[in-house]
Amino acid sequence: MMASAASICALRCLALAALCAALGALLPAETVAQGMRSHPLPKGPRPLHEIAASADAIAIGTIASVSEGRIRVHDAIDVSGAVPADFDVKRAPSNPPVFQSGDRALLFLRGARPPYLLTDDPKENLVIPASGEVQWILAMRAFADARHDPAQLRTLYFEWIDGEDGTLRDLGVRGLADPAAPFQPISTDLLTERARRAVDPATASEVRRACASVALLSAESYARLLRDVLQPGTAVDAGVYETALQGALLQHGDPPEFSAALGRGLRSGEAAVRAVAVRYATNVPDPGLANEVERLAQQDPDPGVRQAAARALATQRER
Repeated sequence: MMASAASICALRCLALAALCAALGALLPAETVAQGMRSHPLPKGPRPLHEIAASADAIAIGTIASVSEGRIRVHDAIDVSGAVPADFDVKRAPSNPPVFQSGDRALLFLRGARPPYLLTDDPKENLVIPASGEVQWILAMRAFADARHDPAQLRTLYFEWIDGEDGTLRDLGVRGLADPAAPFQPISTDLLTERARRAVDPATASEVRRACASVALLSAESYARLLRDVLQPGTAVDAGVYETALQGALLQHGDPPEFSAALGRGLRSGEAAVRAVAVRYATNVPDPGLANEVERLAQQDPDPGVRQAAARALATQRER
């Protein structure tokens, strides 16, 4: 059953708010532990290839001190371009970096000699995790080699998504999602494969969720994601499930598979999935879904789901 215009508007607002909240939380929540400090959306970090476009050199070095107009760097390692082991970087006092003394930082440098300028904004500053420096040196050298070759850069971003480092994974998603990236458009086959991996129980949960985000980049791949999510034999993942619902709503409004996906979510054995489903189901004028939400409000074994269902029903009655 097709939703009314008012219901579609409510659904889209719900999906957009949830998607922006998820994207805004993604980098701080998952990468602070790995050393990346950033500001939330909408003024979020640029993709790495854009940051690096104006850089004359890339280095990894230890922040010795941050003063009014200078950042002193020691023990630097060349990633791309020749830089000395110790050097200064000029900075604007009104726009302080996130770096602190002792941080091992990734530095995108502009200039032929010290003192350099940084090409990244403070919200884009990257601090390398102490346990992952070798991996980051290798990753950034691969990036330096690939950044002028669109196909190689696209492949590298996909490799980062499949890897174990959460910060690199997020950088890979951001790079692939850039509509101005030199490798755009990404082939439907590649994106549809990401939709498949997003629901593959053999794939790590963090990778599944990144793949779900990438699957939103084409009509075919997000249609595949919505059709396959929570089907028998696929991974049960509340994050992937909500991404599938959000993408379908923001792209289509009320696709034919939407009600079916909601029904699977309301009947899921995973409480977190049922809680996601009830937030969306009451905006769809489908008697079967409404009855299911009523049942969950009264009988769900999880108190959080009961409360979520009751709130969703109360909101529906107020409209």
